[in-house]
Amino acid sequence: MATRISELFTRNWTLKLAALGLALLLWSVVKAEAPVRVTIPDVPVEVALRDARWTAAAPPAPSNVSVVFSGPVRDLLRLAVERPRIVIPVDEVADSAEVHLLQPRWVQLGRDMERARAEDIRPSTVRLFFERVSTRLLPVIASTHGEPLAGYRLDGPVRADPPAITVSGPVSRLAELEFVRL
Repeated sequence: MATRISELFTRNWTLKLAALGLALLLWSVVKAEAPVRVTIPDVPVEVALRDARWTAAAPPAPSNVSVVFSGPVRDLLRLAVERPRIVIPVDEVADSAEVHLLQPRWVQLGRDMERARAEDIRPSTVRLFFERVSTRLLPVIASTHGEPLAGYRLDGPVRADPPAITVSGPVSRLAELEFVRL
């Protein structure tokens, strides 16, 4: 009787071991395809500002959020390495400070990540800060340093041509400028 039991385990042992290995491999493949949920912290928030009348005055607050993703384990592991980001499209600015509700469709994933999807974002809102863009005509000042090399001389004062240029930028920065130095 004992011989029959030991023969049961030892006969065709290579075939039995191969079957066990194949079963474990198939189980791991199926398990890797099963959808799971994972939270990825510190996902950066960026702004795609398309309103030329405004510029970003400060980074979004908060500048990083946590995103809950669902999908196959294999895709979520790649996602954790490739680091997603959130890009907020702002077509038109209404005020210098705005609160935007973050949307899962704004989460930018890497290539070939169609099975992973963003489900929740925490915190769910960010504050965006903007400053109006202004345009001013500023004089251009050409300045020199030192003396001309031996055998050379200036034939008159150094002048800029054109004598003034149009400068655009945030109102606070333009207020600081009196001229543009070359």
